[in-house]
Amino acid sequence: IFKSDNSLIISENGHIRRFEYEFIVDSDNLIIKYDDKKEILYNSLLLSDRYLILEQSSKNEYQVFANRTKFKDIIKDNILKILSLN
Repeated sequence: IFKSDNSLIISENGHIRRFEYEFIVDSDNLIIKYDDKKEILYNSLLLSDRYLILEQSSKNEYQVFANRTKFKDIIKDNILKILSLN
């Protein structure tokens, strides 16, 4: 979760970690500060305001993130289908 105060909340299996970030608009780069000694530069691409794709600089590995707010109706419909089966 990217917050307006440049803080970042990352959840893995419900466990959260807090970081700081800086987005550089001119180059579409994202810097994530993990602690006082570790910062990582990512190349970023935003697709249709639905997906954020990050590539760690100098690596050929991609991470894809979905904007859950854009899919809330689909998620809600799927939950209602599951509940109606029981």
